[in-house]
Amino acid sequence: MAGQLDIPKFVDYRNEVKRHSNKTFPVLDVKDKTTIAIHHSLTKQGKDGSNAEDYARYHVDTHGWPSIGYSYVIEEDGTIKWVNDIELRTYHVGNHNNYAVGVCLTGDFRSEEPTDAQKESLRHLVSALQSQYPHIKYVKGHNEFSGYEWKQCPMFDYKAVLNQGEPKAPVPAGKHEIQEGDTLWSIAKGKDFDVDDLKKVNADIKPTQLKVGDVVKLPNSSDEQVDEKPKANLKIDGKWGKLTTRALQRYLGTPIDSVISNQVRNHVTAQIVSGITFGDGGSLVIRALQKLIGAKEDGYLGPKTIEALQQYLGTVVDGKLSDPSLVVETLQRALNEGSF
Repeated sequence: MAGQLDIPKFVDYRNEVKRHSNKTFPVLDVKDKTTIAIHHSLTKQGKDGSNAEDYARYHVDTHGWPSIGYSYVIEEDGTIKWVNDIELRTYHVGNHNNYAVGVCLTGDFRSEEPTDAQKESLRHLVSALQSQYPHIKYVKGHNEFSGYEWKQCPMFDYKAVLNQGEPKAPVPAGKHEIQEGDTLWSIAKGKDFDVDDLKKVNADIKPTQLKVGDVVKLPNSSDEQVDEKPKANLKIDGKWGKLTTRALQRYLGTPIDSVISNQVRNHVTAQIVSGITFGDGGSLVIRALQKLIGAKEDGYLGPKTIEALQQYLGTVVDGKLSDPSLVVETLQRALNEGSF
């Protein structure tokens, strides 16, 4: 049978999952599929609803999709459920769906780990797909696709799993490994350098001939990792606006756009004088800040994060931002000194 994979725990579940009464996924040329996209379900292992059948019901009944958004689901016991043919344009990574094959592991890997059975099945599945379909050459996590950098998915080291516990050597600081779909523009997007800067430090680079796996040097970097943090030139006024956010993004190494995005309205965010948007998902710079100061890493700026920041910087701890704010003054001073 076309699409059937001869690997352990592989089950054809295409007729078991719910499908919309009149909607179907577009059919593409299977040879256009080049990349496996790894997801986690955000549903706890062992709980009701944490299985392929319930994901399909949710996707059809709530989103109105033709069926489940993945091609394969790997459940807690390692069962690999084949739920859609890979040539279908299922819904799981937005504009990348044309070339990406969705693989979802059941579990919320923000707080739990994939089971050993899931890890073994993931290795079997990826190996079999790449063997049967030689054009599927790449594997990426959900948050490694352009536009989804903020996504907390898949939240486990799938590269180490695929290499049986041996993680790939990291790319040196100040350099970037070319991924599927990368362009010089996408590499420079949100950074404090532009395409011309990239060309200057990579004299031999040919923008139209970027190859996956190639490593390019980033501007303002050396071949050795530099421990010194960047220093800002902020006005110490205790007001958190775009310039403070930009300096924080630069210091923490997140994309630089001077905006705290996807926030909830509360008495803390009300004190951000400029450069804030509201919505779901949280902010990369706030998540990086929370990681540094030991707060819950959810990407949302609220009283608990301010309390942790106040404790970290040694100011009065009340979870509030006044106007002006002592903790913001202290933050601005630390960013100017490069000592945050």
